[in-house]
Amino acid sequence: MTKHKAVKTLAIFLSTAFISAMCILLFQELTSNQSWNTDVPQAQGETPDSSLGDGADEWPYDSYPLDTLSDTAPLRIKIPELGVDSKVVPVGINPDQSMEIPSNIFNIGWYEPGPSPGDPFGSAVLAGHRDGAEDGRGAFYNLGELDRGDVIKLATKTKKMKFLVLRTEILDKRTFALRSQEIFASDGPGVLTLITCGGDYDRSRGGYQANVIVTAKMSG
Repeated sequence: MTKHKAVKTLAIFLSTAFISAMCILLFQELTSNQSWNTDVPQAQGETPDSSLGDGADEWPYDSYPLDTLSDTAPLRIKIPELGVDSKVVPVGINPDQSMEIPSNIFNIGWYEPGPSPGDPFGSAVLAGHRDGAEDGRGAFYNLGELDRGDVIKLATKTKKMKFLVLRTEILDKRTFALRSQEIFASDGPGVLTLITCGGDYDRSRGGYQANVIVTAKMSG
């Protein structure tokens, strides 16, 4: 099965599995003994600007194993409007066919079986946590505050890209599932899709009951 066929085949399953795996995690953390790595960059203040900037100091890669990644793999995301500056790590599919989610709430996961950011076709999906029981606010805590035209910056090994927000939505589970083919699309216009938890938090029902979806297009 090809990379993009896999995306299409799993889209509907992943839409519900994503919510279950990601938005139930806060509940699981309450009884987990997992030790979180807090050495990665957390959200920091940044002066909004329209420039991608130059120089390694502006786009630190930490100890990331660059030689193991393709040139199109995103390594870092910046959202000046929100003060987000986070490492991006590739994620795939768990043995139970659910989407992997980074365990560290300050990292962002790029869905590697799907399109890459900047691809001319399909939806490149990046997912991050809203918050965590032990560490507080995650990288995408304020994702729902993005407005049309806000800037999202991404860096790979070889280039930097700028995206402009088209829309920000909050989708309940049912609507998310109905639009899963669009959210995880392998064809159609190339877009960047950012996802985190949102809506009401109901511990008895497994956590957050909706998702924040930000759709952006490449600029320049």
